[in-house]
Amino acid sequence: MKEFQTTDLGLMTYFLGVEFHKSEKRLLMHQKRYVFEISKKLEMEHCNVVITSTEPQLQFLKNGDEQNVNPTQYRRLIGSLRYLCNTRLNLAFSVNIVSRFMKRPKMSHLEDVKRILRYVKGSIGCGILFPAMDTRKKCNLLGFPIPFGAKIKMI
Repeated sequence: MKEFQTTDLGLMTYFLGVEFHKSEKRLLMHQKRYVFEISKKLEMEHCNVVITSTEPQLQFLKNGDEQNVNPTQYRRLIGSLRYLCNTRLNLAFSVNIVSRFMKRPKMSHLEDVKRILRYVKGSIGCGILFPAMDTRKKCNLLGFPIPFGAKIKMI
């Protein structure tokens, strides 16, 4: 404070797309608002939800005869999903798979990205819970389960 003029804005509640809710016993970190913004951009506010981020035993084709999609839009979606992985650790595997096709994305790849968004939309209430350290209890980090049956072959 001696070097620079600073202002105390109080407890942090929203920073770079991540929301924080603090109580006496915990700190909850999630990205609900960010998910709503992504859904709005894709006009998926009222989409149906799914319970898994990928289809079990899904096979991707690198050079299919499908219609190409806009690579710039696809890369933006992948970037948004990667940013969601900060609080949604269970998305890392699925996002990694769809990010392999950023050079020449096809319609099936875009459909898989939209499936991930539908999964996120269905589990929007999830986040990372940090218990308060002053309770003298063992600190556990609560996270997300790994998607079941996620076997993907590259052809």
